[in-house]
Amino acid sequence: MRLTVWLALVLLPWQAATAQDSTQRILVVFASEATAYRSAGFQPAYRARKRYTLPPIVRRNAHDVAAEFNLEEIEGWPLKSLAAYCYVFEVGDGNVSDVIARLANDPRVEDAQPLNTFVTQSTVAATYDDTYAGMQHSLNALELATAHQVSRGKNVRVAIVDSDVDAQHEDFGRDLRRSRFVDLSSHESDRRHGTAVASVIGARANNARGMVGIAPDAKLEIAEACWHDRRSERAICDSFSLAKALDAMIDKPPDVINLSLAGPEDDLLRKILRRLIAAGSVVVAAAPNAGAPGGRFPASMAGVIAAAQTDAAKDGPTDDRVFAPGDGILVALPSNEYGFESGSSLAAAHVSGVVALLRSVSEDLRADKVIELLNEAQSARDPERPVLSACRAMQLLEFAVSCR
Repeated sequence: MRLTVWLALVLLPWQAATAQDSTQRILVVFASEATAYRSAGFQPAYRARKRYTLPPIVRRNAHDVAAEFNLEEIEGWPLKSLAAYCYVFEVGDGNVSDVIARLANDPRVEDAQPLNTFVTQSTVAATYDDTYAGMQHSLNALELATAHQVSRGKNVRVAIVDSDVDAQHEDFGRDLRRSRFVDLSSHESDRRHGTAVASVIGARANNARGMVGIAPDAKLEIAEACWHDRRSERAICDSFSLAKALDAMIDKPPDVINLSLAGPEDDLLRKILRRLIAAGSVVVAAAPNAGAPGGRFPASMAGVIAAAQTDAAKDGPTDDRVFAPGDGILVALPSNEYGFESGSSLAAAHVSGVVALLRSVSEDLRADKVIELLNEAQSARDPERPVLSACRAMQLLEFAVSCR
């Protein structure tokens, strides 16, 4: 194993352009009862498009709309959670906003919006026998060792919507459920960001190697929806890949969904996330630092836990953000390496891990109660500069643990 020391102190600006420019691409949604989600019992796992037959009316409407609006069809996908079929089109000419506005008034169209881009929110930068546990300052910050006396996240399903993960890394040590929603014929795979985020949430504890995950006994489920962008040297995703990944969860919603990414407001993703939250999932998203480029969705969405770096609490009003370590965080990297990275991506991973600990001992906790509990737990330490404590959250659940 190798420990690569690579420190970054600030988030780097991200340029919106990508290798495949998506500024002319839009999402168009057509209603389709044939893809509707049925709540009576669990359905077989959502695996591939071939399970669905595209209704003739949808096919005809999509073909006619493309011809009338001079659109090129790129790809389509059924969204069971919304009983709809979603297409990615490229606008041949004309102003994209004008085309979207005209489509929105077309009776054949359920919804139309830009194909937004989302950026993963990180930059490279004695209780445990794990080799590098002493380098994990977040363990003390979260008062994790005491919380682990009560819970280590057993039987909790944590879905990580991110880039790919090095499933063979020594610090995972178990099979990871992985699903792919990225077309690797046109995108380059990225394993760095996903591996880092997954390790913070669920790296094995007390295996005499590597690091300690916040919820080391949780069941990690990787939804690969992001890829490597050479221009920004970061992992990026778009509305379409994220919609496919989230929609695939509707049959059996996970306990926790980690979204270590941020972008512009997105109506399609908001609708699917609302369904998942209503079905019992707790969603955690990265809240970018003040002044960072790009949007703040989905952390800006009601019902989603907005996870920010601890230092961001000094930027002004803390509103309803949850603050967790995100600067100089030890993470696992591909090929059994380790390093230090920074960003609200990692703050979100810490918060998702704590939520997994809570849901392991109180599975009926819904999203609104979890948000209330986390805010109370972090304010108990220092109302002026809050920081999350896993131990104090356990105390609020009436477990007899002693925090510092």
